[in-house]
Amino acid sequence: MRKNVLAVCIIGAICISLSCGKTDEKVAARIGDDVITAGMLKDEYLAISRDARPDLVTIDEKEQFARDVVSKELLYREARSVGLDRNPEVVELGQSTLRSSAWQVFYEDRIRSQVDLTDDDLRDIFSRQRYSYHIGWIFVRSANLAGHIHERIEKGEDFSGLASIFSVDATRDQGGDIGTRALGTLPAEVEDMLMMMSPGEVSEPISYGGYYIMVKLFDKQPVEQPDFESARSGLESLARMRKESMLQRDVAEELRAKYNLAFKDDVVDMIVAKTVAIYDSENDPPGEVPEFSDEDLGRTVATFDGGEWEVRDYAERVKTQNEYFRPAFGTDAEAVTSVIRDFITGELWGLEIRTEGYDKDPEAVKAAERAVEERIVTEMHQRLISGTEVNEDSLGAFYEAKKAELYSEAGADLAIIILSSADEAQQVYDALVAGSKFEDLARDKSIDAATAKNGGKIGRTLYQRQLEQFPEIEDLVMTLDTGAYSEPLMVPPGFGPDGHMVLKIVQKIESRPLEFEEVREMLSQTMLQVEQDRTFGGWLREKMEELDVVIYPDVLAQIKFVELRGLEG
Repeated sequence: MRKNVLAVCIIGAICISLSCGKTDEKVAARIGDDVITAGMLKDEYLAISRDARPDLVTIDEKEQFARDVVSKELLYREARSVGLDRNPEVVELGQSTLRSSAWQVFYEDRIRSQVDLTDDDLRDIFSRQRYSYHIGWIFVRSANLAGHIHERIEKGEDFSGLASIFSVDATRDQGGDIGTRALGTLPAEVEDMLMMMSPGEVSEPISYGGYYIMVKLFDKQPVEQPDFESARSGLESLARMRKESMLQRDVAEELRAKYNLAFKDDVVDMIVAKTVAIYDSENDPPGEVPEFSDEDLGRTVATFDGGEWEVRDYAERVKTQNEYFRPAFGTDAEAVTSVIRDFITGELWGLEIRTEGYDKDPEAVKAAERAVEERIVTEMHQRLISGTEVNEDSLGAFYEAKKAELYSEAGADLAIIILSSADEAQQVYDALVAGSKFEDLARDKSIDAATAKNGGKIGRTLYQRQLEQFPEIEDLVMTLDTGAYSEPLMVPPGFGPDGHMVLKIVQKIESRPLEFEEVREMLSQTMLQVEQDRTFGGWLREKMEELDVVIYPDVLAQIKFVELRGLEG
């Protein structure tokens, strides 16, 4: 039997994984010669997220849990026997899960665990949040282009207009305006500059991780801050996010040096020339990608230890990017190099993860195995029940057996007039008694604009399950006749704006027996589920008999799952 058994509750859709436990080796279940120990079931339980862990108190609940483990194991074996684990999509799922899980392990080890927060870090961010800043920025990938844009701004050209032409950022459509921000969420280099600026100023280009940023301060306003200790938790999150971002940039730079990333200047120049050729003026919308000849596509534009990039790699990847991030008018060698460097850096992360063995980490491998197991077990289950059908005769018989229980839900259509005070509500009630029309009073007096324009009508039927949330209104629906209205009452919390109201019963909807056609689809789905469960249950019983599956209740009784509920998985 596999050391990792992945359990699933097929009907309840509970998917959980089982790792070989090191405690309590008593055998809780057996599949032929293979065993599932009590310790393995404990680990399986801990693999469920804490909020989703079921109450396993009674012996019946524990036995069902053990059966789920066995069911998933048998499905897994069947899936492998028919080759579902070799399906290309499943293989790719396992590989992609391994990559993402290995990245998480790498990130935790090389970045997150290296962050050291001090009280000074928190107080620094706290001091930055004395003001809110309304800002705009222009992002470019070239120092020369940034300098050129800044000169034009200094000569009086409109910041927003230039941002809409040159910025490689989604705020380009808003003229670079990124709105009002509290500091602590922006690059530290930008924030340091902003704190020295006055409204209306535009900064010189700020170098930031291969980009150049010109920031404009439109306005800043003081804000009311909580005391430092009350804000500490939020400050810690911001400080950690900032330090992790800075460290991630540093590690990326180290990787580019470690793997000797280098560019072929003549090939970069060729890409630049072809890009510039398709942008005749600043008025050309960005997003176009030049066409390259087969010879050009085969040229190497960058090399690194462990691989190289051809022009075709660049062309294919850049076409997948949002137009905001594609080189456009003003492109030069630094801009193209910056784009390719970012692409290749992604590969270097993966190369480093493999080189340092993070893809061999037990938790990363387990996550990949679990993803594959879950996929093929689900597919195997679907195969087993896929031929299940519900015929018309069976459906009709099912309806006849259930129709005594099949009734529509009672409800009511209501209209309301909501007033600010009890006195105003009483005045409206008196006007109704005197003969005024409910609809006219609702339009003229109600403070609830949504219903007032409809003469007070709520616009949707409130059914019994909804009325039960508002007992006062439910009582009125039960006691008042259609067309009657209530005396003034307070608006129940959650029913509408705070205040007082008069309510009218527009129409009562009585519960009635449901006809076959009204419930055909619902009954069909219910019966199909029952038949599918029966089909799967029959297969499962045969397999359990064939493989001599035994579950030991006396051992299950000794497992105290309730003591594990609050523990980390």
